[in-house]
Amino acid sequence: MPVDVHREIARREMADIQLIAKRYNWHLTQTSSGLMYEIVKEHQNSMPTAGDMVTITGTIATPAGVAVFDSPKDGKKTFQVNRSDDFVGLHELVQLMHEGDSINAIIPSFLAYGISGDGDKIDGATSLICKIKLININK
Repeated sequence: MPVDVHREIARREMADIQLIAKRYNWHLTQTSSGLMYEIVKEHQNSMPTAGDMVTITGTIATPAGVAVFDSPKDGKKTFQVNRSDDFVGLHELVQLMHEGDSINAIIPSFLAYGISGDGDKIDGATSLICKIKLININK
C-alpha cells in the first residue's frame, strides 16, 4: 500500500479518535506511541512491569460496539505483561496503571489489530475503546 494511503488512513482514524473522546467527554493524554488514556480512579499501589501476571476487568470494544473483551460475560482477564499474545496497546496500557486504577483509553489500530484486523470480527484500521480496571498484579 502506498505511503499516502497509510497517511490518509491514520488521519481518518485520528479524527475518529477525537470524536470518540469528545462523545465520552474524556480528557486524554497521549503517549509517545500514540495510545490515548485517562486515569479515572488513581491509586498509589504498585505498577506492573514486564513478566508480571496481571488481572483486569472491564470492557474493550470497537467504536461499533464489537466486544474484544467484556468481563461481565467473559470473566476476568489474566495475562503476562509483554509476554502474552495480546495486542501491544493492552500491554502498554496496563503498564501505565497502578493496582486498583481504573482507566479509559483509546488504542489506535496500529497498537491493536493493525491495518488488516484480526481476520474474524475486528476490521482493519479499527481503534479500540477500553474501560478497564487493574485488579491484581502478581510479581
